[in-house]
Amino acid sequence: MHLVITLPKKSDLPVYIQVAEAIKQSINRGILRPGDRLPSIRELAASLKLARLTINRAYEHLSSQSYIATVQGSGTFVIESAELTERRDRDNGTDLAEQAADTLWQDVKLSPWGERLMMQDSLASSAPDICAELNYNAALLEVLPLNLWRTALFKSFDLEDPAVFSYTTDPLGFKPLREALAQYLGRARNLICSPEQIAVFCNTEAGTDKLARLLLRPGDLVGVEEPGSPGVRTTFTTHAARLLPLPVDKNGIVVNQLMKSEKTPRLIYITPSHHDPTGAPLSLARREELLDWAKDKDCFIIEDDYDCEYYYGERTLPALMSMDRNQRVIYRFNFWKSLFPLVRLGFLVLPRPLVAVMRRAKMLTERDNSLLEQKALAAFMSLGYFERHLSRTRSIYESRRAAVLHAITRHCKRQIQASPITAGTHLLAHFSPHLREDHIISCAAATRVPLISTRNHYAGEPKGNEFIIAFATLNEAETDHIFAEFARLLRQKEV
Repeated sequence: MHLVITLPKKSDLPVYIQVAEAIKQSINRGILRPGDRLPSIRELAASLKLARLTINRAYEHLSSQSYIATVQGSGTFVIESAELTERRDRDNGTDLAEQAADTLWQDVKLSPWGERLMMQDSLASSAPDICAELNYNAALLEVLPLNLWRTALFKSFDLEDPAVFSYTTDPLGFKPLREALAQYLGRARNLICSPEQIAVFCNTEAGTDKLARLLLRPGDLVGVEEPGSPGVRTTFTTHAARLLPLPVDKNGIVVNQLMKSEKTPRLIYITPSHHDPTGAPLSLARREELLDWAKDKDCFIIEDDYDCEYYYGERTLPALMSMDRNQRVIYRFNFWKSLFPLVRLGFLVLPRPLVAVMRRAKMLTERDNSLLEQKALAAFMSLGYFERHLSRTRSIYESRRAAVLHAITRHCKRQIQASPITAGTHLLAHFSPHLREDHIISCAAATRVPLISTRNHYAGEPKGNEFIIAFATLNEAETDHIFAEFARLLRQKEV
């Protein structure tokens, strides 16, 4: 270990005491922690240009105070000291400096963007909640294609490839990956695009943030679904956009409401394949109306193809962008539901007029995404592994969905009305108005029912007793028992 110690220029204390006190301060401040190995006497003496005898006496002094201990043949290590334990108990395990940092920003003259960022309550804490416990409805470890991904990684790990060491890579992403994505979109989503239209990002929100920077000016109006994604709302409002909530019914967003608006949005964000959170797809008629309206109003549409991979029975409609003839739709996709955390990448398919400006934006701020992950994903898709994985997990999730619906019908028919949507990895559930929300949540926690409230999805007044049931996280062998117990607990406080 390399250890930097600064000794006072003037001190009446013996030098070995000065060294010991400096090391003690490093331990008490957490720079050195219990279990850390200290430099050898020879190493530290050479570093400080002191005699070995001085360092030896300093170590003996610290050892006598139970700060360090020497293990014969292994070295000298920091141990748990009484003073350190006392300080930790006093602070109750909380870093007081971190607590203070939450308010210190008020003394800094931030940019308008920084000020808006600090006013976003949703970003105030990363404390775990029930969504975090469910990993925000990402794929479970048991269904991830670990062996196939390992194979793709091995195939991509070629250090003799000059591209691995090149800084002049394409800012839009690894070309073979963009080619594989374009081919996949053509097959799976009837979306014909060139690799040059695809921009790869470290995650999907990074792409949305870039679009907001490039297309929005302070005060611009952005249409968002109501209910809809809280994270996307936050992205737009931090860029000083005003939000126009667009109501959603069983056929997706109500386009007539958009047409009646006195002011025209600059952007519209929608999830037309499987609305988040209701699951309703945007009907064909409304898709055509929306595209015609966007052409007339010079408005861009961000199409988040949320949950398009998972359908049970009829296939979902093709991507909205596949119907666009006027360069108005921006397609957004990530691998959250299918491959996270193996793959954290997301990508956008851009209308051709936006390709050049996005290339420059990424060249400035995000030109060097992990090449290894991009190469592995390119191999994973080109070898057919991704579609094989989707086919396998689609079958698994269909069985789990059927088991949850059967269990609800058998045990909770009076308390729960479940959505009939046959896509995605969750069900929208409306609970009886005779139940209190806190009681529903406590019963779900007690029985391990994967339940998430939709309250955060609403910018306005949320619907009461509306929840998402993440059926993809349940093993169908346990589902009936879980919901039987859930129903029993719910009935205990039904009014």
